[in-house]
Amino acid sequence: MCIKKLQWRIAGMSIKKRIIMTLGILIAIMIVMGGFSLVMLSKVNEQSTVIANKIIPKMDDAQDLNFNVARFRSFEYKHTALTNTYDMATTEKQMDSTQALIDKQLKKMKSAGEPGADELSKEWESYKSAHEIFVKLSKNMDKKGSITLLMGAMKPQYDKISTLADKEVKINKDNASTASALGDQQYSKSFFLLIVICLVAVGMAFISGIVLLKSILRPLNKFQTELTILASSGGDLTKKIDVNSKDEMGSMAKALNTFLENLREIISEVNKSANVVMESSGIVQSKIQSLNG
Repeated sequence: MCIKKLQWRIAGMSIKKRIIMTLGILIAIMIVMGGFSLVMLSKVNEQSTVIANKIIPKMDDAQDLNFNVARFRSFEYKHTALTNTYDMATTEKQMDSTQALIDKQLKKMKSAGEPGADELSKEWESYKSAHEIFVKLSKNMDKKGSITLLMGAMKPQYDKISTLADKEVKINKDNASTASALGDQQYSKSFFLLIVICLVAVGMAFISGIVLLKSILRPLNKFQTELTILASSGGDLTKKIDVNSKDEMGSMAKALNTFLENLREIISEVNKSANVVMESSGIVQSKIQSLNG
């Protein structure tokens, strides 16, 4: 029903307009497909950007923090084993630089809004207070006291900091997995919709092509049939080309019918003139016969 209605509407157009309309439909479909693809790719890229620019850096920060805290702890163990003042001073510088790096990382995590950054900072400040006592004991060669503090009160603090850092890493890994899954879901959805749009586009292009082809071939075939009938009628100029389409075929049929009508009038005038000549010739002949008689 829809195709017949479309054919009826197209029948009132010229062939040029039909071709332009069909090309317009195809171009519009391509534009829609291209626009849809760009939007979907943008959404997928957005998820990739979130993972690359937000989640992964946070996860790296948490891993680096955990590594530096463990490194700081190893320097403390090293300090307890040293007796040389120069070596102890060198190790203390390493601890100071590592401590400054950890402070910087915690500050960065807090500014990024990491959920466990405040608790980590609190535990780290507590650990630093105990660390100052540890350094004094170790520098005063109270190795037993420093080791007791290191393995006693400071160990649960270190374990908690390490656990909290691991928790931050896990949270960001989970966020990365969620964002990745969302990106995969968005990609699958986009791919499915793109396939559907492609199929719809192919269907519309096929229907448009069939309708266009039929709208051109139908009046063309009828025009050819009418010409064949006219040619086989033995020169019967009373016949007309019966093509009523409003396109170029209809215009050609109308022009040919006008030509045939003019030709009939010319032949009619020639016949009238011939009859007049024959009548005049008969009169002249009768007068000549009367003169001879």
